[in-house]
Amino acid sequence: MEKKNTARVLLEKFVDIREAGVLMPLLLAMILFAANSDKFFTVSNLSNVMRTAAFTIITSIGQAFLIIAGSWDISVGAVYSIGGVTAAALMAYYNVPIGIGVVIALVVGALFGAFNGLLVQVIKLPPFIATMGTMYAARGLCTGYTKGVSVYPLPDQFLAVGQKDISIGNYEPSVCSCDRHCDGDHRRIRSAVHHMAANFMRPAETARRPGLPAFRR
Repeated sequence: MEKKNTARVLLEKFVDIREAGVLMPLLLAMILFAANSDKFFTVSNLSNVMRTAAFTIITSIGQAFLIIAGSWDISVGAVYSIGGVTAAALMAYYNVPIGIGVVIALVVGALFGAFNGLLVQVIKLPPFIATMGTMYAARGLCTGYTKGVSVYPLPDQFLAVGQKDISIGNYEPSVCSCDRHCDGDHRRIRSAVHHMAANFMRPAETARRPGLPAFRR
């Protein structure tokens, strides 16, 4: 038998990768954009792309764990919004230091997440219904507080975080992806996530099997 062409072998291996279904359209889009503009692969353009995509990338990393476990959360966008409004209002209206404002916003988001967990694990509401309720609650709080008006002015030091030539927004998705990769490779956590995916109706019991603490009913 003739040996297969090296390029063909590499292509077959690439197609066999689970993520190829996502990577191939992405690579195709990058090739098309690069062909239409010689500025697509410039540092400034790629920096803008990363800055714009940071929100979606960070959100998708958290959603990946839920999807692997057989669940979902449709309230993430609204919780993001209320976290942003909380931080912005504290800094703009109450002169709270940037670090404290951001920490308080994270706490507010964590409380919404804990409430979602309570609704799903303790009260036994379906994740879709539970997170839809918290989504509308968060949206209502944002709209009611801001009256649809932007919260401003924000401190210059805070605005500089995402507006410098080399912004933190470029690195946040990479840091979060690395953190998720390290956690995903941890045997107990990976085992727990896949156990819950295999037995979604009893996630607490299946989480205990690899030794993770879980709520006891």
